[in-house]
Amino acid sequence: MSQLLPVRMVLQHVYCKRLFYLEWVDGEFTHNKYTVEGTFAHRNVDTEGEKTSFEKTMEKKTSVALSSEEEGITGKIDLIETTDGLVQPVEIKRGVLPDKGPWFDHMVQVTAYAMLLRSAGKQVKEGILYYAGSKKRAVVEITEGRIRITRKCIQEARETASNSKPPEPLRDSRKCEKCSLNNICLPDEYWAIKENSKSNRRIISARDDGIPLYVQDQGAHISRTENRLKVFLGKKSLGEILLRETSQVCIMGNIQITTQAVHACMNNDIPVLHFTSGGYFLGVSQPLSTKSARVRIHQARMSANEEQKLLIARAIVEAKIKNQRTVLKRNARNLEDQISKDIAVLAARVKNADNFQTLLGLEGAAARLYFQNFNQMLKTKNTYTFNLQSRNRRPPKDPVNAMLSYAYGMLVKDCTVALSAAGFEPCLGLYHQQRPGRPALALDLMEPFRPILADSAVIYAINNNMVKPKDFVKGINSVTMKQEARKAVIQSYEKRMEQLITHPVFDYRISYRRVLEVEARLLSRYIAGELDTYSCFTTR
Repeated sequence: MSQLLPVRMVLQHVYCKRLFYLEWVDGEFTHNKYTVEGTFAHRNVDTEGEKTSFEKTMEKKTSVALSSEEEGITGKIDLIETTDGLVQPVEIKRGVLPDKGPWFDHMVQVTAYAMLLRSAGKQVKEGILYYAGSKKRAVVEITEGRIRITRKCIQEARETASNSKPPEPLRDSRKCEKCSLNNICLPDEYWAIKENSKSNRRIISARDDGIPLYVQDQGAHISRTENRLKVFLGKKSLGEILLRETSQVCIMGNIQITTQAVHACMNNDIPVLHFTSGGYFLGVSQPLSTKSARVRIHQARMSANEEQKLLIARAIVEAKIKNQRTVLKRNARNLEDQISKDIAVLAARVKNADNFQTLLGLEGAAARLYFQNFNQMLKTKNTYTFNLQSRNRRPPKDPVNAMLSYAYGMLVKDCTVALSAAGFEPCLGLYHQQRPGRPALALDLMEPFRPILADSAVIYAINNNMVKPKDFVKGINSVTMKQEARKAVIQSYEKRMEQLITHPVFDYRISYRRVLEVEARLLSRYIAGELDTYSCFTTR
């Protein structure tokens, strides 16, 4: 017998086939205002011992779980009312009862519950839909015709689930506006790319209202108390944050975190990211993925396809070079026109690169021009301290390189988080080579964003006097950042990540942090064969 299909998933399939596929097959789910309201409407039946206030003369049972091998479905019925031996399943809905009667998908759902009760030997002639918004009940007669329709809906859902890729998104549907997965499904973005056009609508892409928690005081420890995380240094409290307001926990160096705090983060889908004290990204603690392996399977197949990998690599390098040119033109004081033209020529040549070596050569040539003119973007009187002669690392030899490396470490962790959310394996790259412990795909994703996020954060920190010469320690052939410098770079980087911009393709306001996730999900759509073309983000 195949896996039993939850009745709620049958409802989702009737409502939107793509929503069903993303939730049931891919394991995607996220809350929004409407799903939270729905949970609130169910608060009584989901709490053991509490009763929903319908007619008190009836015998009632709440949250009854039933399964039927014969029908191939399973589900939890909100409420069962029994009168004179007749049983009625009651399904509670958050909204109001439509003037024309219940929605079709709601009737399919309550009919499926009636089928479960009949399989359990109960007599069922009617089902009830209770709409909490209007406090009205609608009676649904359980007829043989309605049962045949519901069985057909169940079969169609199984057929959709057996496909190797999801159905296409709805086009210009009002359903998308309230859907909790519109920021994962990306319906308007999908059609804009598919048809090379602008969207007629402005479904505002989701924002991450949580904030990252950075802990860098060496010797500090993080613990959990009820619904919040607390940070201490010895017995001194350094602060606390509610779990629901936390998007990620970044541990910079010798910081301890309790098992209870880690479990709380996992239960709330909050990644715990580990760094060295110098900002080198080590890895992430997060729960086992509830998502399917579909995206990772496509990723593995594409990683063995040199032709497809080259197409993606071209898009990555072209976008990176274009963004380097844009950052220089925006910030450099006396940039020669020829430099800008030379970088533009290199970006244009990327499209004709027929192998990875040529691509690496073009990327390197553009990087040399970019960093040779990097100092023109720094508006500081202390040119001795903040003076970048060339890009160097491990160890960085000057303060600017030290800050750049630190910002790149934060950017690669955000790319890793975005890729994990989209179902990828961050260590299996398509442009960067695989090495043990190297998040190669995260490095792929971050390349176009280095200049516009990490570099821009460092430039902002220097030009606004957030860092000073005394914030660095000079060694024999290296420079180390003090805590004050690290704090300044973190503040500048997070300010940049939360900045709202107008997306150059989709034309809505969106934060750079959200841009990373949109890019990761569009990449997943491309490697799965849903989209025919792939291009990377370039700023205007």
